[in-house]
Amino acid sequence: NVSVRLVGGNNESNGRVEVLYNKQWGTICSDQWDFYDALVICRMLGYSDGVPYNGHSFGKGYGPVWLGNVQCTGNERSISECPSSYWGTHSCNTSKDAGVYCSTY
Repeated sequence: NVSVRLVGGNNESNGRVEVLYNKQWGTICSDQWDFYDALVICRMLGYSDGVPYNGHSFGKGYGPVWLGNVQCTGNERSISECPSSYWGTHSCNTSKDAGVYCSTY
């Protein structure tokens, strides 16, 4: 199971998305990052809704960029269930780190 956290926001419900893989925290590229992707991340964190933020709205991450071209449908229970490029095998850099604002309605 994949762990996620939000970093660099002004509270725990928003920030840069970081994913724990192979015992190392890394980020997600914001290429094709959309509402469905944000929704899955926010649900993983216990929220019911989410809004995507692209680029490095919450600052650059320091680890690897683990995922790119994430294409969730919104029904997944984990970001690991969403189609995407393989872990760490795409060309993206931390200037494109994906972020979210999560909320509960």
